[in-house]
Amino acid sequence: MGRPVNFIEFVPPLPTGEVPYDGSINFNDEKRLVEPYTIEEHPLLVTIRNNVTKYRMQSAAHFDLTIDVKQAFRLQDMDLTHQTRINVIFAEFSGQDVFICRPVFRKHPRKDVQVFAKKVEVWESGRFVPLIKFLRTRFPCFPEAVGIREMQAWWGANGKVFNWLGLPTELKEHVISFCVHPPPKQSDAHRRKVGRHRSRFASNHGPNFGVYEIVNKLTVWAALLGVSHQVRAITLRLCFAGSSDMTQGNGFSIEVSSTHGLGKTLRRLGRYYSMTEPYSLPVNDESQALADCYKQYPKIFPHLRQYATFRHGIRRIYMDMNFFNYMQFFRVTVGGYERYQELDSVSYEVLDQLPHLTDIAIKLPGRPPGGWTNIRRPGPWLFHDDSPCPRTLHRIIYERALEVLTIYPRIKMHNFVDEDEETRFNELREAAMENAKWTAADYKELYEECGGGVQLEESVQPGSWAVGTDEEDMAPVVTNEQTTPLIVEETVDDFFPPKCRCLEKCHLLFS
Repeated sequence: MGRPVNFIEFVPPLPTGEVPYDGSINFNDEKRLVEPYTIEEHPLLVTIRNNVTKYRMQSAAHFDLTIDVKQAFRLQDMDLTHQTRINVIFAEFSGQDVFICRPVFRKHPRKDVQVFAKKVEVWESGRFVPLIKFLRTRFPCFPEAVGIREMQAWWGANGKVFNWLGLPTELKEHVISFCVHPPPKQSDAHRRKVGRHRSRFASNHGPNFGVYEIVNKLTVWAALLGVSHQVRAITLRLCFAGSSDMTQGNGFSIEVSSTHGLGKTLRRLGRYYSMTEPYSLPVNDESQALADCYKQYPKIFPHLRQYATFRHGIRRIYMDMNFFNYMQFFRVTVGGYERYQELDSVSYEVLDQLPHLTDIAIKLPGRPPGGWTNIRRPGPWLFHDDSPCPRTLHRIIYERALEVLTIYPRIKMHNFVDEDEETRFNELREAAMENAKWTAADYKELYEECGGGVQLEESVQPGSWAVGTDEEDMAPVVTNEQTTPLIVEETVDDFFPPKCRCLEKCHLLFS
């Protein structure tokens, strides 16, 4: 922290009939009726004060300096001539010394006389030096000691206004990028606790505070979101898309540890509109219907992006879930597992509601905290009693993930059983990308407005697919045979729980 600011240069003489505050707690207006209080200073001392003030106003670091100018001895002669000398004390915390000061005169450009140049010289080291040089030597500034408090005091004293609106957009982005920080690393329990607290706070104090992922990046600069539409748009773009100038420039990311947690996070982020464009808040039933359309189908209705929420700004997702949650999320069908899916749980289909999602990082589950024991849940056992096989379960998960997440350009898997599994995944990923039936470009073309319908080679009249046009031909056929209902037996698959047949027991590779 810098040293306290001394405002003695800015304190004007008190009017006649007033006295300064004497520090007493009983001071009141009645004491202003005491005898007059007057200050009479030498003109040269006034000039010195003005020059010191000008020196301190150069920057916040200079303004943080304490330079207390005092007159050592009062002079009877108040005239200002070449022979005028005045003893001045430049007081500071380190001490105080008396210096002799004299005025500087120069020749008048049109008259043969000498006039006061509003400059002062100080006697130091056996000679007179300019006051500005004396101040630079005796009172050097220290920019590293300047903080927010010193900056506020400096701007409050110099009377200037920063022309933010006059800056180009590139410079505004550069300034705001210094206010965006990576969120601190927190545990899942802490994030859930903070999320509950901020959600309650947001319900009472307005939007943005429930999105702690953004607030943590902005820290004390979170108020930037309420400055203006332009500042808000620039700030959110940096938080969402990222920037090479930022410490964490990969964009807006979320971490999930369960399907329930993912659904809760997406619902929470979907409650807050970005409000980066005009008319971005629904105000009636019609605009609310448009906002709901974009919230559910942003890739089909990109022209409604003014109703985007914080959820639509997600660029990256990091998943660290257990075996059961991954099986539910990717809707696994191996071994008849689709019979046990919880249809109301969040699945991979929810990712279609994130138009800017590009990166998906998946950490394959390792040894459960309670060991390789089955927990009573709907569906078959996942772990064999004698020899569980996490390698087989990993393959079920990442093969299904490659099948349903082909359109996303960057998918990363972590925590494989061994290097062979990682190599196998990379090979399958390359093959899936080459043989992909649908790409992001194909989906974009599919969702484009084209008037609807499919163009046929021949003209087809409505109803031409009927066998005949007579009523007899159109009547249903009735027979006397009794129809036997079709009974489909539910096949019992013995795939689960998979038994480990690896050369080396794979469950032993996890600590």
